[in-house]
Amino acid sequence: MQEALMKSQKEEEEKAKAAQAKLRRSMEITKENRELQIMSLQEKLREHLAKVQEVCKNSESMSKELEERLIQKYEAYEENRNNQLQSVVKRLQDHAKHIEEVCKASETMSKTSEEKIIQKMENALKNREEHFKALQERLKDHERKIEEVRKNKMTMSNCSMEGSVSC
Repeated sequence: MQEALMKSQKEEEEKAKAAQAKLRRSMEITKENRELQIMSLQEKLREHLAKVQEVCKNSESMSKELEERLIQKYEAYEENRNNQLQSVVKRLQDHAKHIEEVCKASETMSKTSEEKIIQKMENALKNREEHFKALQERLKDHERKIEEVRKNKMTMSNCSMEGSVSC
């Protein structure tokens, strides 16, 4: 019995050792699997981090490029705007100069026109006065002739009344 007890203890010990060994192996495999999973996750995280960093670098370079493009466009816009403003200012100055020239020419023309009109009016007035004097002279001549004719008529009528031949 003792032998059987020992044998059974020995079998139980062997079973316990085997179970312990199996348990250890199972724990080691689990530990290895866990380490493999951790390593796999770490590798995935490293890859993801590398992708994230690459995307960050690309986005930074793209943002710099976009910023440079925007700055160039803004500078071009400002330059065009300044050029247009200068063009408008120049056109306005040319227009003002032209208006000034036209005003001067108009003043000169109006002065000369005014002088010509005054001269024509003076000439017309002179001509009218001369014509008026000539008409007055003709009227006086006509009145003298009428007076002469009246005198002659009167003398003739006086003569015919008197009956004289000497008239």
